[in-house]
Amino acid sequence: MSGEAEENAIQPVQDPLDSQCDDEHLLKVSATVSFNWKLIGRRLVGIKTVQDIDRKEEQCEQEKRDEMFEKWIEMKGSKATYRVLIDVFEEVKNPLAAHAVREIVSRNATSGDLLSVALSPAQDVKTQVDALGVILPSVSPNAKTPDDKLGPPLNFKAQNVTSTSVIITWEPPQNPNGGSLGYEVSYTPKGGSTSVAKLKNYTTCKLIDLNPFTSYYICIRAKTAVGFGEESVPLTISTLEDGYEVSYTPDGGPLSSVDAKKNTTWKLTDMKPYTAYSISAKAKTVAGFGEESIPVIVTTLESVPSPPLNLKVQNVTSTSVTVTWEPPQNPNGGSLGYEVSYTPKEGSTSVTKLKNYTTCKLIDLKPFTAYYICVRAKTAVGFGEGSVSLTVSTKENAPSPPLNLRTQDVTSTSVTVNWDPPQNPNGKLQGYEVSYTPCGGCLSSVYARNNTTCELTNLKPYMAYSISVKAKTIAGFGEESIPVIVTTLESVPSPPLILKVQNVTSTSVTVTWNPPQNRNGILQGYEVSYTPKGGSTSFAKLKNDATCKLIDLKPFTVYYICVRARTVVGFGDRSVLLTVSTSEIAPSPPLNLKTKNVTSTTVTVIWDPPQNLNGQLQGYEISYTPNGERPTVVDVQNTTTWKLTDLKPYTSYSISVRAKTGAGLAKKVFQSRSLP
Repeated sequence: MSGEAEENAIQPVQDPLDSQCDDEHLLKVSATVSFNWKLIGRRLVGIKTVQDIDRKEEQCEQEKRDEMFEKWIEMKGSKATYRVLIDVFEEVKNPLAAHAVREIVSRNATSGDLLSVALSPAQDVKTQVDALGVILPSVSPNAKTPDDKLGPPLNFKAQNVTSTSVIITWEPPQNPNGGSLGYEVSYTPKGGSTSVAKLKNYTTCKLIDLNPFTSYYICIRAKTAVGFGEESVPLTISTLEDGYEVSYTPDGGPLSSVDAKKNTTWKLTDMKPYTAYSISAKAKTVAGFGEESIPVIVTTLESVPSPPLNLKVQNVTSTSVTVTWEPPQNPNGGSLGYEVSYTPKEGSTSVTKLKNYTTCKLIDLKPFTAYYICVRAKTAVGFGEGSVSLTVSTKENAPSPPLNLRTQDVTSTSVTVNWDPPQNPNGKLQGYEVSYTPCGGCLSSVYARNNTTCELTNLKPYMAYSISVKAKTIAGFGEESIPVIVTTLESVPSPPLILKVQNVTSTSVTVTWNPPQNRNGILQGYEVSYTPKGGSTSFAKLKNDATCKLIDLKPFTVYYICVRARTVVGFGDRSVLLTVSTSEIAPSPPLNLKTKNVTSTTVTVIWDPPQNLNGQLQGYEISYTPNGERPTVVDVQNTTTWKLTDLKPYTSYSISVRAKTGAGLAKKVFQSRSLP
């Protein structure tokens, strides 16, 4: 690629870091220089014969040069030749020689000049370069040596790939090792020669004028004043493809298209037979599609037809059947007629051929026989596939009643019924229907397919059922068998209903209820359970009475009451729980009545609450009476201590306290006390 072409092949995007770099320290070798690497490689091959170069060097340095020559020979003509030169100078630690070689190569110097500088000791490089009229860039004493190897650019990516261009991006190396002087991008098409794009401190580059539909191998390396760093891992991308698109439309059908790639001929497949198609083509590039060509009209050849549709039978008798159908969805040519084939089960096939009719009556068939019937259509090419096969049986009669109906394994909710097949099936039995009716109830039935046994479930306990069975053929059900009567076993009853209480006193309550809706047997009696809140449950058992008086209850106590019924099988579920509270009565006397803190005019009375409140405590009544006088009464609430005042000195008092609920006052408890 020429220098001008190489410059046009890149379109760098300005990197904000570029303004921070010092352009004065960039090397003289720019992105506009073209290298004929194959020519350099061929020159370098001949250098292997030079044996007297700087024989004063130590033997180890000579071995390094021999290894260098072998590298050059091995890589002649490749894009990596220049990189090999740099590697050599990194090995001998001669950065000035490296700079000199880059400048000499940029001037298309001879291989002799190149090697003369490349193989010179560090102290002789300046003399060699001055003789060639080359000005070397200065190297700071503090500059890093090639030992501080510059790493590859990072996060190397490609994007916005078209048929002729691609944008690549990257990030600077992790260890810059000095001020960055730019980057070198090399890109090689598969099977082609390498191109190089050199640029400043951009981190993005657009490669253009690429070959369409071609794989490219792309590498990048960074450059500082010391030289080039390591190359990135190669990136492989493929440019997009130009080509053609072929469109074809059946008469009255949808448009289809196919990508013909770069071919100028293409075989269209999966087309409909005997159909006119309009076919056109258009070219495409990265800019889009061009105009379509003038279409051509072509009609595909005939083929065998698709199967006839909607095959049906009607007017079935014991010896005949009428068959109808619809023409094929895809005739694929001119119709020449149909062929109807019908095959009895375990028999040979018969065929009826006819012209373009879509109905056919098959006669002389065997009674009570299954036939497999199908139809296929014909064109000039031949017969197509047959229709979906249709199975039909000639006319049948209803069967006679099943025989020997019997029952077994009777439980409270189920019974197993058995029978024998009809004496005259009169056709192919399709199954049986078992009917069962509870006494005074509704008829129920269950279908048993080709079985002569059936379990009836979800029956009512202790219920008489009438059971019968009838057989079925394709013609319908026959007559029912002689019914049998069976009674299911007893079970536990359902809960009693409408539980109520009445006549509630402080120690008793009367409970009433209605019998269970489903007794499920003969009722043997009831059980009433009643539980005081926080206490243990008591039971009252009785026969078939639906009322019960509970006595000896605790006053002012919440009770939970429920009832359950019993049959010979056992108790059923309990009724809904009923809550009731007994009435209040007067409480028992307060306890431990005492006096204290006695003075000439006051005394303090203390006591404990009653043992049995028997209701909601509303307070206390204190009565105190001096000898021979009328008593004084004081009502107090929420306290068990009270101070009596304004008493007469040196007087004997009779003091009493009693508790009070909504039902009244308790008995008094007395205490006598003389004042000093």
